Amino acid sequence: MKYEFFPELFLRAPFYSFKEYNLKALDQILLSDEFKNALYLASPDFYTALEKKRFDYSSMNEKEIFSLNKYYNRMCFRTTPFGSFSSFTSIKWTEDKVVNLKDNELVKLHLLPDQKLRLRIFEYLRQQADHYDVRLNPMCYSVGNEFRFIKTIDDDKGHNIFTLDAIDAEDLNVSIVKLLKNKSLNNLDFLAWIKFETECSHDEAKAYLNFLLDEQFLKTENDGNIISLERGDFSGKALADLQFSSVMNFVDKIKTNTLNVSKPLPEVSRSLANLLAKINIEGNGQLFYCACERPIECGGIDQNEQQQLLEAIDVLRKISGPSSLPNLERFIADFKVRFDQQKVPLLIALDPDTGISYGNLIDEQSKTEMLEDIRFPDQVADIKTIQWTEVHQLMMKAWLMNTNRDSYAPISLTGNDVLNLKDKKGENPLPPTTSLMFRKLAGNKILLDSLGRATATSLIGRFSLFNDELVDICRGIAKAESTENPDIVFADIGQFSDSHVDNVNRRVRIYDYEIPINLYSTLPVEQQIRPDDLLVSVLNNEIILESVKLKRRVIPRLTSAYNHTRTDLSLFRILCDLQHQGTSSGFSLDLEQLFPDLGFYPAVEFGRTIISPAKWIIKEFDLNQLKMEVENNPLDAISHFRTRFKIPQRIMLGNHDQQLVFNLENEIEASFFIDCIKDEKKIVLKEFHRPDNSVVIHDKPVVNQFVAFLKHNELVYQPLKSSKVPTSLSINRTFVPGSAWLYLKLFCTPNNANRLLINIIKKIVDNNTSLIHKWFFIRYNEGGNHIRFRVNASIEVQSKLMLQIKELLESNNETHLIQKYQVDTYNREIERYGSDIISEVEDLFCAGSELVTEYIELVYPDNGLISPFQFGIMIISKMTVIVWDDIENQLSYLKKVTDNFLHEFAVDKSLRLDLDSKYRQLTPGIIEVLENDVFDQDIYVDVGIKLAFFLENWQALASKISSEHRLAGLLADIIHMQINRLFSVQQRKQELQLYFCIAKHLQSKRARLIKAQKNRITINQ
Repeated sequence: MKYEFFPELFLRAPFYSFKEYNLKALDQILLSDEFKNALYLASPDFYTALEKKRFDYSSMNEKEIFSLNKYYNRMCFRTTPFGSFSSFTSIKWTEDKVVNLKDNELVKLHLLPDQKLRLRIFEYLRQQADHYDVRLNPMCYSVGNEFRFIKTIDDDKGHNIFTLDAIDAEDLNVSIVKLLKNKSLNNLDFLAWIKFETECSHDEAKAYLNFLLDEQFLKTENDGNIISLERGDFSGKALADLQFSSVMNFVDKIKTNTLNVSKPLPEVSRSLANLLAKINIEGNGQLFYCACERPIECGGIDQNEQQQLLEAIDVLRKISGPSSLPNLERFIADFKVRFDQQKVPLLIALDPDTGISYGNLIDEQSKTEMLEDIRFPDQVADIKTIQWTEVHQLMMKAWLMNTNRDSYAPISLTGNDVLNLKDKKGENPLPPTTSLMFRKLAGNKILLDSLGRATATSLIGRFSLFNDELVDICRGIAKAESTENPDIVFADIGQFSDSHVDNVNRRVRIYDYEIPINLYSTLPVEQQIRPDDLLVSVLNNEIILESVKLKRRVIPRLTSAYNHTRTDLSLFRILCDLQHQGTSSGFSLDLEQLFPDLGFYPAVEFGRTIISPAKWIIKEFDLNQLKMEVENNPLDAISHFRTRFKIPQRIMLGNHDQQLVFNLENEIEASFFIDCIKDEKKIVLKEFHRPDNSVVIHDKPVVNQFVAFLKHNELVYQPLKSSKVPTSLSINRTFVPGSAWLYLKLFCTPNNANRLLINIIKKIVDNNTSLIHKWFFIRYNEGGNHIRFRVNASIEVQSKLMLQIKELLESNNETHLIQKYQVDTYNREIERYGSDIISEVEDLFCAGSELVTEYIELVYPDNGLISPFQFGIMIISKMTVIVWDDIENQLSYLKKVTDNFLHEFAVDKSLRLDLDSKYRQLTPGIIEVLENDVFDQDIYVDVGIKLAFFLENWQALASKISSEHRLAGLLADIIHMQINRLFSVQQRKQELQLYFCIAKHLQSKRARLIKAQKNRITINQ
């Protein structure tokens, strides 16, 4: 497959020329209208602080000057369109060699309502509108005797929280689903329909409609959207209200300005806030979402550069590392086990009860309150395994084995070097369209910033709100994808994700179809593909998504650069990942990934193209040495630092979009660099290559970054093949099945595990006490979340128990609790517990299982009694006291186990602070159960009996162990099993929190005892 270029490009450039960058002139820059307005758009609070000082540079404190330095640096060097610090321009490939941009006075400042304000306006419309259309929640689906749907709630930080809610599938609701699934209806017509169907009053019908809207079972056009039909379209039912109209007229009036607006932006903001106040809409915070467009005067980019770029792309395809979609791969494997070759409704496949998890999001959404504010760091394997490839061999030869090359010089690749390399991603086709981001540099060089997206629309989609030409470019890209894949439906994903970042998700309709998730689509119903219309299957290890209505395969698209992994909704995650499935959609070369943990990585070049810039990773030891030297003589320290590490004159600090540029031979800039790194423990530096003069503003060159769009003319996605209609779901070391132990794996979701324990397993055990010798359970997630239920009984009783499980599930209408079950071989853990006590360990497991199920039955789901955390703390305490009666030995054991856990979870300062904070929150509950006998209360009598029996068994078992080392290990293992039984999710993290808290409590208790003893000695003296 060979790419070719679209005729258009997208240019990103800072507002100021890098040639004029001068920190000494910041006092004058600060007085310019464009800089002040840019500051306001970036941070209204910071602007207000400077405004109070009348923008007098001499009155600024160090922190303010530091912030100003960073903002000014970005306005001269950073190309990422952020506020008005940088601009965008639509240009073309031409025979010209220079792009001449228009002067500052002609820069267009596009102002739109910020997403938070937009949501407030939608809320106002919801409350005030008398006439509006209603439609079924796009994520509504049927499970058993209820309709389930996803509800979206904003937390106080602007993040969206997604909850799975349900409503009974009674006759009226069934009729509503049929009525509104594929069409909208005016609210008055809907009220009339309800009155006709139920013979109720108007007030009763209106109350029920309001209930359905509040629950989000139904959506209205005033719930808002993220994809507009056309540029500037706000949508929502307009109100015949003069004050509301004045707000919208004002918004329309200011949507395009110059950056030097006639009134300062704070005044514009205050004017809008005053209008909003008249209709009781909050006008606080940042009211604007903006983009800065700098029109082109003349010229373009030389099309002769295309050949060099295409050659570099071919090289990069061969030397870039393999990409993977681990969540998608895991889902495919789990899907094949769960559903085999069935076609399953996508929402059913993702449902926590009927389906399978995507990206472990069920665990995340089930996070308990006890762990809510604790940030566990990512765990990294101690041993890093590198799979040696021919690319490693090539780079090793060109870099480390080339004795003729200076060790800090670039690695220069030739066509012959990569000639015999396989296309690393050649097994998969290239995306129909993609984007290439590059810069033109001094010395006639080109720097590749990035290559490869699922679609070429993703980097520019959000700018479609501001420019009609960009709308046409995006739609042209979408058309090219459809033309070469005519049997495929490409559909944009519409979702509210986070009011903080949803500005970058807003865009104009680009594709003909939309998959609406938690919003009201502006597209006609026939162009909407509701999630409940999608079927999912796996064919040849590939997920196939299809529309029932359209009878065609669907390929999702997200026409924005939003990082979809920030969202916890599994539906959104899988749709976004499916963009990349089956294609090679990302190409990059990072020597650090090939050869990790080195301090320097040279640049990699092919011809005139820099594929990867030189990079220095300065770690804590070397950074501390620099900081110490700086205290004596800053300039000499920087000079020594540069000489030692061969660092060039101009460098970039940071990663991705958070980069600052420094000339280390400039005294003021070197001082600024020192300020930037003083609190860092590790920094990443990259060589900054000066831009060429291909983009100028009045002959002043600016940093350039071009986004080129590529396409090929080959089929990528196979159309649907005819297949059968989906069928219904079917459920079909050493005690083998049929021997003394029955071992069942009952697969269920973590949310349903406790219901399964108390409604099924406990009832089965209680009804057959005389027939069961012993039993126990543990929770497990290998191959899927499940309960491992083991019963020691005769063969006849085992058969009876299995039949009773089936009957109980059916009689309670809870067949959905168990997704599947397996009969397996029970292998005793002889090596762990020892053959001498394994039977007693099983007795203890039995007592522990009875204790936990009795407790769960008492408190499920949450009735204000002692919490699982308190119960777990108490169990650990009482078991430890049985082994050691002195506090020093207890504390020694607890601290040792706690330290092991902290190591397991890669403890850092942040985790310790979070654990300490949570301990302080939980202290009253700890004291309640450890310093009082709560089981004296009548309500706990049955649990108290089970607890006493469990502790008697533990004491009897512990008395048989003569080795203290073995006993400590056994104690840790038994406690681990009890905590596993007690908590339904994240048991290891819960166990860490328990040990951490009880160790802290015991330390505090010991300190009090020591203090009291000292006081007694003092008194006696």
